[in-house]
Amino acid sequence: MNALGSESEYIDGLAAYKGGDYKTAIEMWTKAAAQRNADAQFGLGGMYHNGHGVTQDYNQALSWYRKAANQRNAEAQFNLGLMYAKGQGVEQDDNQALLWFRKAADQGQAEAQCALGLVYQNGQGVAQDYSQAVLWYRKAAVKGNSMAQSNLGSMYHNGRGVTQDNIEALKWFMLAAAYETDEVRRDTVVISRGIVAKELTSAEIAEGQKRAVVDPMFHPSVANVIRRVIEHRKELRADLEKLCEKHVARPKDIERDLKPEEKDEIRKNFLLGLARLPLGVKYAETMGRLDRFVNDNVTKENPTLPKVEWWLRLNKLFEIEESFYKQIRGAVAENNLQDIKIYSGLAKEALHQIWDSIEEAGSPTKPTTEKQNVSNSPKTGRWKRLVKLLWD
Repeated sequence: MNALGSESEYIDGLAAYKGGDYKTAIEMWTKAAAQRNADAQFGLGGMYHNGHGVTQDYNQALSWYRKAANQRNAEAQFNLGLMYAKGQGVEQDDNQALLWFRKAADQGQAEAQCALGLVYQNGQGVAQDYSQAVLWYRKAAVKGNSMAQSNLGSMYHNGRGVTQDNIEALKWFMLAAAYETDEVRRDTVVISRGIVAKELTSAEIAEGQKRAVVDPMFHPSVANVIRRVIEHRKELRADLEKLCEKHVARPKDIERDLKPEEKDEIRKNFLLGLARLPLGVKYAETMGRLDRFVNDNVTKENPTLPKVEWWLRLNKLFEIEESFYKQIRGAVAENNLQDIKIYSGLAKEALHQIWDSIEEAGSPTKPTTEKQNVSNSPKTGRWKRLVKLLWD
């Protein structure tokens, strides 16, 4: 099997894993891992590490992580470092933990960068160095790592590795509270934020708040949009692989007799394909435009980004488009051609809105045009009602 084949199996396994179908995930990832697909090897390591679909086995986890880590998979390198740090499946070894944390951190893996900050802050396997701790915390913090943001807030509050600055400490605690998803850890961050706030005047608190929101790069909405672009790129690779397989190696039994349930599945896929064709073209065009926008504006060393409100709007429009697409799938299951047509049109209108938003951000001096907006849709009233419902 070629590299494209293993990538397709990895993506199929990932979809199964996200859907809770661990058996299929293991099957797909084992096939891909045998072809040295590092992402699949890392996935298998995670399943054995956490006991998802298999009996928890640190030795198996360590083995799969190591295979992926040796192929420079940053996530696997970080997890391998964690296992050495905790002595899971291997004798506890701070030096090996430091080695693998650094390999992952040098590739920009945020959790590993935060872990390196902790290593230097606590002097685990290295001489204690607060300046190095701050350096690594900052690298992870600007990527949205809430633990690094909280730890950086503590360093500023205590003046370790930096000049003591409670306003800067408040900023990082605010960001950590916004990014943290674990309720217990978030409560701890909120307590720390409150302690610092008590030491500040109202004007200083306002300054901390201003610093926390002035740069949209710190906002989760930016990461969500970028995630969509990355996922779209992976989907394109998977589609390319399936196209190659279709024309290079067709199954010999393609003409075999089909069972009734198989015929029904083909019918549903055909209907979904009809609905997706014009929608898919528009989606590909829109994601391509967004991809170019990200490359031109976000991946630069000193990016100039639209305000947070723009990213929030873009995320909301994507959520609206996805909700209509779910309605399409439901209509396909019910063989309801009218609803398929209606919701396909509405989903396309959402993509029009996304396109216009990107164009507006890419050309700030260009007047906003309404020629592609929902005002030209024959279903404007329904569109507006649905948008209002979802927006609220």
